[in-house]
Amino acid sequence: MFLYFHWRVRIVKQPIFNRQYLRVFNYFTGSFCDFSDSPKKSAVMLAGIHVLFLAGFMKIGGFSLTSIMNMINSTAAAGIAFFLSSTFYFYRKKEMESQQQLQTNEKTFRLLFDLDPHPLILARLSNYPIILFNQRASAYYEGTQLHDKGTGLLFKNSYEKQNIIDVLQEKGSIKGYLTPHFDPAKKDIWIMLSVELVDYLQEPCLLIRTTDVTNFKAEEEKLSAHAFLDELTGIMNRRKGLNVLSSLMNSRQAQPFTLCCIDINGLKTVNDRYGHNKGDHFIKAICRAIQKSLHEEDLLFRMGRDEFVILFPNQPPEAANQAWNAIRLEFDCTNQVSRQPYKLSASHGICYYHPGMNISLKELLETADQEMYKEKRSRRHKPYTPSFQK
Repeated sequence: MFLYFHWRVRIVKQPIFNRQYLRVFNYFTGSFCDFSDSPKKSAVMLAGIHVLFLAGFMKIGGFSLTSIMNMINSTAAAGIAFFLSSTFYFYRKKEMESQQQLQTNEKTFRLLFDLDPHPLILARLSNYPIILFNQRASAYYEGTQLHDKGTGLLFKNSYEKQNIIDVLQEKGSIKGYLTPHFDPAKKDIWIMLSVELVDYLQEPCLLIRTTDVTNFKAEEEKLSAHAFLDELTGIMNRRKGLNVLSSLMNSRQAQPFTLCCIDINGLKTVNDRYGHNKGDHFIKAICRAIQKSLHEEDLLFRMGRDEFVILFPNQPPEAANQAWNAIRLEFDCTNQVSRQPYKLSASHGICYYHPGMNISLKELLETADQEMYKEKRSRRHKPYTPSFQK
């Protein structure tokens, strides 16, 4: 374009150039400067103007060598001008198409964003300010400080938030992030977040979908509780009890405790004489009597068919012996008023643990079992052995 207009200026400097022709020429060449025209239209306009330009050249300069060279140079300049015009046209066209596509994508995104059945939040990756709420998110988080303080409230602390951002930048999304509701007034509410790293208006953003899973969490806790409870007695089962003991022994802040292993006397006889239904009643009666004699911090779980284990945290063996005396007393009280064809009786063995002992959980339980079987053998014919009524 510059070359083309440069040659035009050189013609203007010719003293014999007709001023009226120059005004017409300026008008047409000026209209050519608009790069919004298509290459086809520009080519037609340029060709027409250049023909007039060459005709003027011939009229003014004739067929001299200088005129011919000027016409060749001006034709080359016109070609370069057409090339530049076409290049700018396609560049602008591509830019406009990109902008239109961006606008279309934004409209589609906003439509899907508003129609999503879950609360959705769009926030900038930097500092987490919120850009968009859909209607469900606005209603769900109404009355909270989320809109003012940003999505950082959704995470428990800055360390956890940074970990999530690191995972997002590596994988692009996080599914099923379970967390309690950040609002203290909704402390019993659980939410599950799905977070994706997206580009919105050419800026990295977080797309956060919220699902209220309070009911599912409650059901999960019920199932979890049932999974760790003994079906017959309702107390903690073997798996959960051993997990607690293992955690206590392997913790960095391990504390001393006393174990008391209890074995029911005469369960096999009750099952053989009166059936397993009576045997189940016998087990439950023993369990109730033990529970009545324990403190709130003591932990009871069923180890096997006729075995129970009591954990006395931070208690010496003397405290366990006192508890066992209370249990035996409860057995006597129950036996005096019971109309069942059996008497409550059990044997026990005690073992003490303190941090630093070179002993495994299995060895600890075996030690308490050995003490319990010693008592069982020594008391086989003593008063606490069940007396059965025919």
